[in-house]
Amino acid sequence: MRERPILFKGEMVRAIIEGRKTQTRRVLKKLPEYADIENHRIISFYDALKRKPEEAMGQLLETCPYEVGQHLWVRETWMPCGDHAHYRATDMLPEDQRWEPSIYMPRKLSRINLEITDIRVQRVQSISERDAQAEGAEIMREVLWDKITAPLYQDAMIGSPTECFANYWDSINAKRGFGWEVNPWVWVIEFRRCSE
Repeated sequence: MRERPILFKGEMVRAIIEGRKTQTRRVLKKLPEYADIENHRIISFYDALKRKPEEAMGQLLETCPYEVGQHLWVRETWMPCGDHAHYRATDMLPEDQRWEPSIYMPRKLSRINLEITDIRVQRVQSISERDAQAEGAEIMREVLWDKITAPLYQDAMIGSPTECFANYWDSINAKRGFGWEVNPWVWVIEFRRCSE
């Protein structure tokens, strides 16, 4: 089982380090089609879900690019410094420094390793309050609070863990066409931090 990189924004890196984030949701950009053997045709995921929900969900999980037990190494915004790095999420350096985007972080400079403990699939709006907490809702609340200046909007945006998650989700995914209202299917990846 090969390890793979995973990207996180700075606030989510801090939440992982602080032990406040143990889940992440990643969009399924394309749902698979299924072979309807009885009728000799290909059917959509939604048709398969209506006819044989357990089988459709099981087959969908088989297409997941992640596996339980797999290790993920975190890519984050960084700055080279000899044979090590500075990390924007936690190192107190001036913001005007030349930071490298997380996508370019090499494996050897990654400081956070995660092990996948569970994977499931669901619609993003199916998140529970408990799972929103595991996504780092407290950190999301702090980020949203900092971005909003009008008290009227603060009350609207800073609500339950699920509301915080929904607003944070939109701040990242709405412009890509996967906003909260679209209710996309997502991989729910549970993880624990590990040393290697």
